Amino acid sequence: RNKLFDVEGIEESLLLTAGGNDPHVVQTLRCTAFDTPPDLFAHPLEDRPDDVSTLEKAYLYYEDAWWRTKLNVSEGEWPLPASFLTRPTPEGLRFNIRWHDGPVQCHAENKSEAKRCRGLLEIYYSVSNETFYSSLAPDPNEPLGSVWNTAGSGDDESDQGKDAAAKLSRVHGGLVGVLMPLLGAKGVSPTTIAPPTGMIVGVWNRPNLNAPLGEGYTAPTKVLYDLSMSGPPSRACGVPGLTDEAYRDTVLQPWAKRILPNVFLVNNDWVCMNVRYFYGDWAEESLLQAERAMYHLGTPRPSWLDESYYREKVVGMVHASARFAEEEIGLENNHGIAPLAVVTLAGIVIFACSLVVYKLLFSRRSKKGQYSPLS
Repeated sequence: RNKLFDVEGIEESLLLTAGGNDPHVVQTLRCTAFDTPPDLFAHPLEDRPDDVSTLEKAYLYYEDAWWRTKLNVSEGEWPLPASFLTRPTPEGLRFNIRWHDGPVQCHAENKSEAKRCRGLLEIYYSVSNETFYSSLAPDPNEPLGSVWNTAGSGDDESDQGKDAAAKLSRVHGGLVGVLMPLLGAKGVSPTTIAPPTGMIVGVWNRPNLNAPLGEGYTAPTKVLYDLSMSGPPSRACGVPGLTDEAYRDTVLQPWAKRILPNVFLVNNDWVCMNVRYFYGDWAEESLLQAERAMYHLGTPRPSWLDESYYREKVVGMVHASARFAEEEIGLENNHGIAPLAVVTLAGIVIFACSLVVYKLLFSRRSKKGQYSPLS
């Protein structure tokens, strides 16, 4: 959301076209709310409910994905049972591990050889004011941070190389300590687990008066209202007559249907709903908005998308005046080469927390210490 309004001329362009759409379009797009009714948020995500400030994910990259090769674990969490609550360590770190969340690649030279696996293990995913993982983000407005062991690349004696090695050693030691009960039960010695060669973090800030560490504003920002707190969307956003449906229609085509009908806004920040029905910040929301834009342009349902889901989440959430007769567009299409008139702004805003790491998978190049995204 902030990245959109950082683009020079965006707000002016919205105001110029507002006459053909909604005079409150800028106010609607800027509106945010996150009500936390006590009966719904009775149990804080962390043990410091008054000063939480960031949503963070942290992954360690291992050349040997030992959770697969040694523990034979590919699903579930640790520690159990409350996997979203983190386990503190004497090293001052926090962990809550998800075995299935990080990408892993396995291969074998031949059928008789055991598979070799490498990949990323999610070691932390929570909301808190911890500072170890968050310190890896280069800037309050840049969520992605990373650190790599550059030993052997020629600069491992530099202060930067030593700092990276120390961070990776510290986090690996803390992780092994948390896992000792599981390692013991599996008969795996911690000395057989080689340290990680890299760490990737996503740090999504959402500042407020009680969260001084929350600089920047990169966390997902929706309109999540409670009728007993902010009230309905019209009151929460100060936009007369605003409803969930009106909000959805406005943000999908904010540059006016009659003036720039083929310009659509697609991003999971722009969701307005009662917080009691909120189930997380997911890439699904961005993809659904893209499908609704395609539907506006007359593109039929792709054959791989469930028909009842499509009717409910796409057709059922497009303004009636924009809906096409099924006999006109058909029910099914492979989205082979879809109409290219769709212009989305997803590229200039954060797509979704849940996809960041998957878009940033790293593989080692021929030169040591260099990594490039896998596609």
